[in-house]
Amino acid sequence: MLVRQGNFTMLLPGDIQKSGEDRLLSKSFPPIDVLIAPHHGSLSSSSPPFLNHLSPGRVIISAGHLNRFVHPHRRFLARYHNRGMTVLNTVSSSAVILDVDKWGVMSLSKRAKRDAASDMITLSAVNPKLLLR
Repeated sequence: MLVRQGNFTMLLPGDIQKSGEDRLLSKSFPPIDVLIAPHHGSLSSSSPPFLNHLSPGRVIISAGHLNRFVHPHRRFLARYHNRGMTVLNTVSSSAVILDVDKWGVMSLSKRAKRDAASDMITLSAVNPKLLLR
């Protein structure tokens, strides 16, 4: 899903893996400000061609603390860091909060302290409010 608000663009590719990413390589995208990391940071996603094609400035990874799959994978993280992308991760922060105003001006914050609350990403725009868990 591609989300646009003013000058802001975010891609939420869902649980796609490399084969799904390959299908998206033929598509033209506007500059991507934020990418919600595909497949929670598994090694089978975020292929180098996919990241080079999108070249997002920021990546948000939604993965549970101490999850049994050990997402995000360290090589997966290296793919983002090696491209100079800012990475926010719910494994190390229990919540990542993204606010976008009607002009597309974005602000990101995170809750650094882990607590009993569920790991989550909160995305809010002028209308509507969207909450991903």
